[in-house]
Amino acid sequence: MDKNIWDQFVKKNDGSVYQLYGWQNICREVFGYDPSPIVLTQNGAISGTFPGIKRGWQKNNFVSLPFVDWAGPVVTCGKSFRQLMSKISKQFSSWEVFSLLNFGFNIPVYQIFELAINSDYSTILAKVYHHKTRNMVSKGKRQEFGVDFRQLTVEDLPEFSSLYLKTMKKIGTLCLPLKIFPALLKEFSSHSFVSRVTFREKLVAGLWTFIFNQKIYVWANVSEEKFLSQGANYLAYDAVIKFAAENNFKAVILGASSVDSSQGFFKERWGAKAYPVFLYSSCPTVISRRWEFLKILKIFLKILPDSLYVKCSHLAWRFS
Repeated sequence: MDKNIWDQFVKKNDGSVYQLYGWQNICREVFGYDPSPIVLTQNGAISGTFPGIKRGWQKNNFVSLPFVDWAGPVVTCGKSFRQLMSKISKQFSSWEVFSLLNFGFNIPVYQIFELAINSDYSTILAKVYHHKTRNMVSKGKRQEFGVDFRQLTVEDLPEFSSLYLKTMKKIGTLCLPLKIFPALLKEFSSHSFVSRVTFREKLVAGLWTFIFNQKIYVWANVSEEKFLSQGANYLAYDAVIKFAAENNFKAVILGASSVDSSQGFFKERWGAKAYPVFLYSSCPTVISRRWEFLKILKIFLKILPDSLYVKCSHLAWRFS
C-alpha cells in the first residue's frame, strides 16, 4: 500500500505517530522483522489499517509493533476492528494485538498517560502539576542546568544514544539496538524533537519525542542518575509541556507504564490521565511464559558487559 495514503488515513482518524507506515521500515532495517501491514477496505475506501510484523520463533505470528507505546489498529468504527481481527485470525497462525479498544473481555496489560493541554503554561504549572512535581521542577530551575526543546539533529545522536544505553542498563531492562536512533531520525526527521537538560554543556537528562497531529509523544527518556535528585529529569518533561502549551498543542503523551507502577505514578503527577491498553491474543499462555522468561533475563542484564548486554537485548527483541 502507498505510504502516503496509509499515513493520511492515520492522521484523519486521530491515529498516533506510532501507527505511521514508517515504523514498519524501522522494523525491517533495525531488527530484520518481516513487516505485515493489514489494510481493510469498504466500498473502495480504507476503513482500517494495522501496522504489524511477523516475530518470534513461529514464522506466521503477527505482533503489534513491539517497541512503541502502542500501535494497534486505526479504524473508523468498532465493526472495522472486528473485521480486522477476523482477517488477522485467518491470515496468521497466531497473533498478539495491543489496542486501546476493548469490548469487555480483556484486562489491561499497561497504561498510556496523556496530558491534555487545556491551559497556558503558568496555569498548568500552578494547578495541574502535583505539588511535589512542581517542587522538583522549581528545584531544577534553581540549579545550573541548561534546558532546551528543539528539533533533533544527527549531532545529538552520539550523546543521546550513549546515555540511553547507560540508562537502560541501570534500570535493568532490554535496550534497543543503537542503530535504531539514526534510522528513526532518517525516517521521521520532521517529527523528531529532543528535550535536553545539560550541565556544563554535557547532556544529563533528555527526552526523544515525536510531534504528530498536534500532539507530542515522549518515546525515550535518558538521565544521569546523580542528577535525578536535583530535578534534571523533571526539567526535561517540563520543557516539553511548556512548549506544547505555548504552541497550542492538544496533548502530551507521556508514554506507557505498567498498571500501579512507580513510573505510572510519576506520570500521573504531571496531571496526565491513564488510558488502559488491552491485549488480544491467540496464545495467552505462550505470552505469559515469554514475559516470565524476560523477567528472569532482566535480572542478569545489569552485570553483563555493555557489548553482551546489547547483544542479549537484541536477541530477546528479535525472537521472544
